[in-house]
Amino acid sequence: MARELLTSKGLEAALKRAQADAAARQTRAKIRDGDNLILIVRPNGGASWVLQYRAGGKRLPLTLGAWPDVSLKLARELADRARQAAALRWRRRSAWVRLRWLCEWCAAWRGSPWPP
Repeated sequence: MARELLTSKGLEAALKRAQADAAARQTRAKIRDGDNLILIVRPNGGASWVLQYRAGGKRLPLTLGAWPDVSLKLARELADRARQAAALRWRRRSAWVRLRWLCEWCAAWRGSPWPP
């Protein structure tokens, strides 16, 4: 997916349109920046940065902070850090799952239960 679709001025213009749309519909509006980084605009005018990611086959949101406290640049940096942390955690979990499967397989091959 494309990255960094928004500029600061483009974000402000999109935010004004999204605030009007959210208020008119009384529902949330989304402004996408790419790579699953989304600014969710509420009907009351507030907005929050959210990174959507997948874990275990489910789509999960990770709130990065409220706009304008978290700028577009900072939201991108936080999203990159979160992606790196999630990838590292997934690799560690995958290694643990593989190790556990190997131990269970070895125990079954030897005819003894695992864990001992």
